Amino acid sequence: METKKIKFSTYNDLYTPATIITLEEFTDSIKSSEISNQIEHIREVYENGDEDKSQLLKKKLPGVTVSGIFKDRRNADNISEYSQLVILDIDKLDKNQVVSIKNKSKIAPYTVASFISPRGRGLKIIVRVDSNAEHHKLAISQVKEYYRKALELELDDGDDICRLCFMSYDKDCYSNFNANVFNVDIQAFEEEKNNLEELQDDITKQRTQVQTKSSEDSIQTLSTFELLERCIKFTEKKSQYIEGNRNNFIYMFASNANRFGIDESDTLDFCLTNFDLDEREIKSSVKSAYKHHSHEFAKFAKFANDAKLEKAFDNDENSIKDSSILNNTLSIPESVYESLPALFQLGIKYLKTKRDKDVFLTGAFSIISGCLPNVTGLYHGKEVYPNLYAFILAPAASGKGSLTFSKMLADKYHDEVLSESKNLQEEYKQELEVHKQTKKYLKKGELPPPPPEEPVFKVVFIPANTSNAKMMKHLEDNEGFGIVCETEADTLGQVFKNEWGSYSDLLRKAYHHERISSSRKTNNEYFEINNPRISAVLSGTPNQILNIIDSAEDGLFSRFMFYVFSSEPIWLDPSPKANPVNLTEHYKRLSKYVLEMVRFFESSPTNITLSEEQWDRFNPLFNEYLFRIYNLVHQEATSIVKRLGLIVFRFCMMFTAMRKYENKMTEMSLECTDQDFENAILLANMYLEHSILVYNSLPNNSSEIVFKSATAHKFYDKLPKDFQRKEAVDIGNKMNLSERTVDGYLSKLEKASYLSKPKAGFYIKMK
Repeated sequence: METKKIKFSTYNDLYTPATIITLEEFTDSIKSSEISNQIEHIREVYENGDEDKSQLLKKKLPGVTVSGIFKDRRNADNISEYSQLVILDIDKLDKNQVVSIKNKSKIAPYTVASFISPRGRGLKIIVRVDSNAEHHKLAISQVKEYYRKALELELDDGDDICRLCFMSYDKDCYSNFNANVFNVDIQAFEEEKNNLEELQDDITKQRTQVQTKSSEDSIQTLSTFELLERCIKFTEKKSQYIEGNRNNFIYMFASNANRFGIDESDTLDFCLTNFDLDEREIKSSVKSAYKHHSHEFAKFAKFANDAKLEKAFDNDENSIKDSSILNNTLSIPESVYESLPALFQLGIKYLKTKRDKDVFLTGAFSIISGCLPNVTGLYHGKEVYPNLYAFILAPAASGKGSLTFSKMLADKYHDEVLSESKNLQEEYKQELEVHKQTKKYLKKGELPPPPPEEPVFKVVFIPANTSNAKMMKHLEDNEGFGIVCETEADTLGQVFKNEWGSYSDLLRKAYHHERISSSRKTNNEYFEINNPRISAVLSGTPNQILNIIDSAEDGLFSRFMFYVFSSEPIWLDPSPKANPVNLTEHYKRLSKYVLEMVRFFESSPTNITLSEEQWDRFNPLFNEYLFRIYNLVHQEATSIVKRLGLIVFRFCMMFTAMRKYENKMTEMSLECTDQDFENAILLANMYLEHSILVYNSLPNNSSEIVFKSATAHKFYDKLPKDFQRKEAVDIGNKMNLSERTVDGYLSKLEKASYLSKPKAGFYIKMK
C-alpha cells in the first residue's frame, strides 16, 4: 500500500472514536488545521507560564492513533488493523531547537512526516516500519535508537500501540510519502529472546526448593504496558473513571499498579496519556497512592489470574476505599485561585498546599460573608444577604489549621466592636453609680432622675458554646448580625445535646433571614429579630457532625456547604528558614483591610444583580443539577441543589461587593462580572460533590459516619449513548450492581426523561 493511503483511527477526545482517515489527509489537516485558533491559544497559555492549564487544554483536542485502526475502546486488544506507522515524541525544546531538530528530521531517510506539537515546544516524527503489531514495541525501540543518534538528543518514553497523538497546527508540516521503510531487526531480537529464555530455564531448574507454577510466573513476564492494561481492567471491576470519581479512580488504579509491582514513573506516564484529569491532580493522586501503599509494592505480583487477584484485592479493598475517598475529594480549581478578589488571593499567597488553601478559602468565604453590611440582592423576589454556612470535615491531624487564619480576617472588626461595647458598658456603670449617689441626696418628695439606659453589648464573633437564649440575646443586641466560628465542632455538638442549648432551629431560619421570635416567662422576656444575618463556619472530625446534624433529613444539612478531605501525615519544617513570612502579622494586616471594608459598606449601601445572560445560564444548569440529583442520588437530596443556587448567588454578591471596595466605586447598584459568576459556578460544582459525599455517608443511626460513594449517577455516566439492556446489566455487574437494581435504575431514568426506549430492550441517552 502507498504510504500516503495508510489509514488509522481519529478521536474527538481521549475516549470518543470519530472516523478513519489516511496519512495524507492527516498531514493536510495539520497544515490547514480547522482548530488552528485553539492550538494558538494553547501555545499562548504555555508561553505565559501556565503549564498545567495548557496541558488540560491540550487534552481536550481531537487526536489520532497513528499505529492503526481500533474498534470501540482504545487499547491493545481492540486493534483491528495495524498501520506499520510509529510516532516519536520529542518534548521540552526551546523555540530554536524546534526549528533545528525539525530540519534535521527532514534529512533522515525514514521520516514520513514531522510537525510541531500542540504546545509549540516539541516535535512529532512519523516513520513507517516493516514489522507487524506483535513487534510494535521492538520497532519503536529501534526507531528511537536511530533518531537518538541522528538528532543527538534523548526522546520521550512511550511505546503504547494505542498511544493517542493530539492534533496540532503546523503550516510547514513536512511530509515525504516516498521515505524509506525502516527495517526492524526481528532476527537479532528473537536470538536475544531465546538466549534469555534458556538462561531463565537454567535458573528455574536450580530452584529445587520452590515448586514452580507457570500460572504464577506468567504475570512477571508481562511487559509494563501489558501489566498496566491488566491493572486498568481489574480496577474497572471495582470503580469507574467518571465525573465526580476521577481522582478516586486514579488513586485506586495507582494503588493497584503499585501492588502489581509497576514503577511509579510508568504508572504516571500511563495516566497522563490516558486520562483527561488536570496533570497536577493526576501527579498528586499517583504520588499519594505509591507513598501511602509503599509497603505493599509488588504484593499482587505472584497472582496470575483475575480470580486470585479478585480474592487478594477483596482482602484489602476496604482500606483502599476508605483512604482514597477522602484523600481524593475535589479541590478548588487553580483558575479560581488566580481570579478571586484580592483579599482571598493574598490570604492563600503563603499557604503551601492545596488543602491548606481550600480550607482557608472555605472558612474565609463564610467569615467575609458576615463582613459586608448593607450588601443585598434579590433572589426569588426576596431580599437576601451574602451570609454563608460552611462545614469542614477531616480526620484528626489532616491539616484543618489554616481555618484559624480565616477567623483572623475578622479579628480587627470584632476587637473594635467589642472594645466599643466595653467602653459603653463602663460608661453605663459610672452613670449608674452617679444615679445611685444622686438618689441618696434627694429632698423629701423630690422625684429621682430616670436611671441610665443600659447599652446593648455588641460583638462580631458569637461563641458557639452558648445557649439558645443567649444566642437570641446576642442577635438582638447585634440587630440580627453575627458570625459563629468554631474550629472544634464537638463544642457546638455538646451544646446541641442539651435541651436548653440547641439553636438548630434558629440557624435554619436565619439562613433565609426569617423572623425569629422567642418568649420567656422570666421577666416577661420577648425577643423578636427581623432579618437575622448569621454567617457560620465549623470544622471537626467526621463523627463530630453527628451531634449537630444527625441525618441528611435534618434541614440544617442542606444549608451548609461542605468541604471533606484527608491528608497524608507529613512533617513540616517549622524553622524560620522554611517559613520566612510571619503569618500572624500577614493576617493581622489583612484583618485591618477587612475592618476598613466594613466601614466602607456601612456608609455605602449596595445592591447586587446578575445579567440576563448569567440568569439564562444559571437556570438551565440548576435545573439539570436538580433532575440529576433527584434521579441519580435521592429525592430528598434535591434540597442540596435548591440551597446551592442561593449559595451561588451569595458568592456573586460577595465577590461583586469586594470588587466595589477594591476599586473604590460609588455606584449603589452593581452587576456581577462574568469572571466572578464563573468562579461561583465552579465553586458550586465542587461543593456539590462534597455535599453529596456527606449525604451518602450520614448513617441511619447516630453512631458513626462512614464515607461511601454514590452509584446511581456513576452508572448513568458509564452508559453509552445507545445501548441494549444486556449492555447495561454488564456495566452494572462491573459495578457490583444486581440485575434487579440495574432494571430499577433504567426504569427510573426512563421516567425522568434521561433515557428514551424506542423498543423493548433498547435505550438512548437523552441528557
